[in-house]
Amino acid sequence: MKKLQLLFFCMMFMQLAFAQELKSNLDESCPSPENFAGENYYDEGEFGAHLSWDRAEYESTLGRFEVYRSADGEDYEMVKRVVNTPSITHYECMDVVSEAGLYYYRIIAFYQNECQSDPLDIEVEVIDYTAVTENLAGDVSIFPNPTSGKVTIKAGAMLHVEVINMVGQVVLNETVDNEELRLDLTSSGKGMYFVNIVTENGNIVKKINVK
Repeated sequence: MKKLQLLFFCMMFMQLAFAQELKSNLDESCPSPENFAGENYYDEGEFGAHLSWDRAEYESTLGRFEVYRSADGEDYEMVKRVVNTPSITHYECMDVVSEAGLYYYRIIAFYQNECQSDPLDIEVEVIDYTAVTENLAGDVSIFPNPTSGKVTIKAGAMLHVEVINMVGQVVLNETVDNEELRLDLTSSGKGMYFVNIVTENGNIVKKINVK
């Protein structure tokens, strides 16, 4: 009787070990994408999310990626299908939307053995800069514009200045206690920037072009 019990326990242990090994192999054969990230995208009136990710080093049977979008974090719809290219490890795509706001994105990797990865989720705040109006807040001037990088801002009762690039990243944030501020955007790179100038009378958003 004891031999039968011992044999039974040995068989149960082997089955459990096999199940754990099988699960581990499945997890490794169907890994999730890595470094899934997103940021605001804007280009001459078109706006949305710029998404990027890496495939795992051992994704040998990878077939495709599917990217999903949701406005509420619950109901998702597929917006992009990206086929795997064996020579590429880093992927990017744009998702253009019609309304600004907070969007939820999910990515899943699909494999040739009908296996799929666990989903990865991120949030992206999409900004429509075309909706930003330049409401005058006193006498405000920015010069030179276009500029090689160095600009001067003059405004009465100026309190705060924030510079934002075209993908929504804040590249400069300064508190001001006078009516003139000199900025150096040389290290920020060439391109269009939005300058949000806060004064005691309100705020004004202006565009500057760094060439």
